[in-house]
Amino acid sequence: IFAYECAELKMGEVVVYTYGSPRVGIAAFVESFHRLVGSSGRFSNAADIIPPVPRFLGYRHVDKSCRIEEDGSVMVEEDKDALGEKDILEILGASAEDLPEVEELLQKELSLLSTLMDGKALEQHMEDNYLSNLLILAQALKESPKGS
Repeated sequence: IFAYECAELKMGEVVVYTYGSPRVGIAAFVESFHRLVGSSGRFSNAADIIPPVPRFLGYRHVDKSCRIEEDGSVMVEEDKDALGEKDILEILGASAEDLPEVEELLQKELSLLSTLMDGKALEQHMEDNYLSNLLILAQALKESPKGS
């Protein structure tokens, strides 16, 4: 949000990288963010509970996701968590043809709750875990052959 405000005030080229960021705004904000902010990247630990919130209020992420898996690999992709970005009213109005989507949503929610129960989700949001995973990633990049 601060990067957006800097860009809005025309403070020069704005580049931002976030780590463990929650969803930041509704679709209109995200569109405006992409128009104003030159470049951004979002890193999240695979088991971090914070990036998927707030849930079901229509909030969305900005830019592409760099998801750091527990083995140190990274998945760079558009967010596939569109179910959690829907407004709860959209979900409540689901029809029979939407049942697979609703079942997928329920499985994601159960998985999320299980990480809360064992404490892993909050642990993955701590800075030292991000640093540790980024160091694993940096080492893997250093050791990988050029061009891979």
